[in-house]
Amino acid sequence: LWRGKKDLGSEALQAAAALKLAKRDSKALQEVLASKVGRLVKLDLLALLHALQRHDEVDLAFQVSPCFLVFERARKEVWYKPSVPLYRDMLKSLARNGRVEGVYSLFETIKQEKAEPHIAMFTEVIDIFVGSGRFRDALKVFEMMKDSEAPPNVRTYRTII
Repeated sequence: LWRGKKDLGSEALQAAAALKLAKRDSKALQEVLASKVGRLVKLDLLALLHALQRHDEVDLAFQVSPCFLVFERARKEVWYKPSVPLYRDMLKSLARNGRVEGVYSLFETIKQEKAEPHIAMFTEVIDIFVGSGRFRDALKVFEMMKDSEAPPNVRTYRTII
């Protein structure tokens, strides 16, 4: 699954494999985070996060997913700065996997970090919810959007309709 990815270094590949094996056991997951993920440099950590998002490692059956744990680990690093593209990718990954509460929680995190959500973030999440038949969730995100500093645009209205 992870082989052949040029953007992942060997340490990140090992961390990805260990996360995949440990994702069903919270104790093992914490050990992997401490021993493997904790050693990654910035580029490898971000590459690992993007790889987990690409492979939809946002597991519905478990409260805490490897992808979210790696994201939280990245947020604690000294070099971390709120990033619209990173947030957008996390929101899309959560929405694709039906993690509605995770979407709302991440929007709150974005507000707490004073990184106001971008129109594209809201619109892409709305688009994913509409595409998967989750119309109520799409409308909730639309209402959040209207209350934010990123008012709906033409694309957003087309998506809702």
